[in-house]
Amino acid sequence: MWCFIALVMERAVQKCFAIPLLGELDRDEVNKKDGYSKATRIVYQAIRIAENMNCPCYLNLDSYFAVGPVFLLAAGVYSVAARVPWVHIITHAKKNAVAYLDPEPAPPGKRGKKKKYGEKLTLQNLFADRASEFTETTCCVYGNTEVVKILCLDLFWKPIMGKIRFVLAITSRGPIVLMCSDLALSAVQILELYCRRASIESMFWVLKNLIGGLAYHFWSKLVEKKSRRPKKNKDSHSPAQKIPVAAVEDKLRAIEGFVNVSAILVGILQILALQFPEQIWKDNQHWLRTFSNKVPSEYIVKGVLTQTILRNLHTINAHAIYTLIRSRQSQPCDFQQLKRAA
Repeated sequence: MWCFIALVMERAVQKCFAIPLLGELDRDEVNKKDGYSKATRIVYQAIRIAENMNCPCYLNLDSYFAVGPVFLLAAGVYSVAARVPWVHIITHAKKNAVAYLDPEPAPPGKRGKKKKYGEKLTLQNLFADRASEFTETTCCVYGNTEVVKILCLDLFWKPIMGKIRFVLAITSRGPIVLMCSDLALSAVQILELYCRRASIESMFWVLKNLIGGLAYHFWSKLVEKKSRRPKKNKDSHSPAQKIPVAAVEDKLRAIEGFVNVSAILVGILQILALQFPEQIWKDNQHWLRTFSNKVPSEYIVKGVLTQTILRNLHTINAHAIYTLIRSRQSQPCDFQQLKRAA
């Protein structure tokens, strides 16, 4: 399983890019050695990145990470200068999540242990039980501005024995319950930050399909081939195959290096799109049905670079490697000339 961390950056032209920062294979033996689980390791990596960048950030996660150790790890690592957490957690709550109100004050003179928690609340039931307390506001949900109903509650959550800000929202996509470790962040900001996760999915598409960043084939000859249609009990009595650990580590490093180099290429395409948007649109020869933004996408930038490189290969001075490439490539098509001819 891959562990990816991406930075979502927004420009003044309302263009969001998810910049890949880290990609590594999630290995159980490494997690056990470092003392982190699958859920907390990504938080540890995010804290390390925030420290190196000297910039506190918000970490957007799905409901798999809505567990106590994730919030405790983020809250336990503070910035030395500002004494605030390097990372605040924003996550989707689990369907069976519960929280507690503040305990009622004990009557004067009553002896005994004071209550830590008040009334127990099932968060999914609050959409019906507290429907009158929801307020309508305008919010940007997955790139579209719409009117949503929001209820914000600071409740006690037992896994951390402290308070979490819960945001219950009813959008055009249905009800949603969010959790945030930052009690100072408004409900609208929490919802809008969580909706930025859509740009991370777009980054995965670019990394996988446009760049081919997951098309690695670093197979080892030390591992014997397995049939795609194995027969029942064929290898049940065969001894376990012993593979050198060093060989396995070399293959894993090669895979991670390939993916991270591909992530760097995605970042280069995004930087070019942000720095030279007008020049890229001017040289673009792809047909677009709709023009969505002033900043081109990674797909447009890659197409412009491809045509530019192919065109420049025919004008570069004679050299052995360029001669070989030119002998094996077809003539580039001049789309501008075809347009004039049409």
